[in-house]
Amino acid sequence: KAEKIFQVAGSGLSVLILLTGHFGANLTHGEDFLFAPLMSKEEKIIALEEAEVFRDLVQPIFESKCISCHKEGKIKGELRMDHLEGIQKGGKSGPFILPGNLDESLLIQRIHLPLENEEHMPPKNKLQLTEEEIEILSLWVVSGASFEQKVLELPQEEPLFQLASNKFSAEKSYSFT
Repeated sequence: KAEKIFQVAGSGLSVLILLTGHFGANLTHGEDFLFAPLMSKEEKIIALEEAEVFRDLVQPIFESKCISCHKEGKIKGELRMDHLEGIQKGGKSGPFILPGNLDESLLIQRIHLPLENEEHMPPKNKLQLTEEEIEILSLWVVSGASFEQKVLELPQEEPLFQLASNKFSAEKSYSFT
């Protein structure tokens, strides 16, 4: 009789541990964190002629590093980054982006804070921005933070154009010989 009670209690506790682990991870890492690596996302090839600065350079960074905490249902700092209006509006601390102004743009301020700082973004327990991603975001703000500008509309000598043209070169060739 006691053995049966321990079996049922053990099974119940196992189910509770699995559920709390699952829902806790969803809460902290986003809903698709478990299966996202398994989902095969075909990387679309974007021609330089079609590439847009925000859509093809900036937005993918926001999607991979920011939106899990700044979306509908989980709006940290009253900032929504899952649609343009939210990005343009900003959050409770003020405007998120001030076009052409690196020093006053909260986006740039927060990504450059020390990792230990509570206001550093992304938080230290999340995947951090790469040097290239920081450079893209900074150059985007400096160039005016346009949401519609095509890469080819940038002056060719501008670093953002050069970075984008390398990223969206027409063909990548691989030699296995």
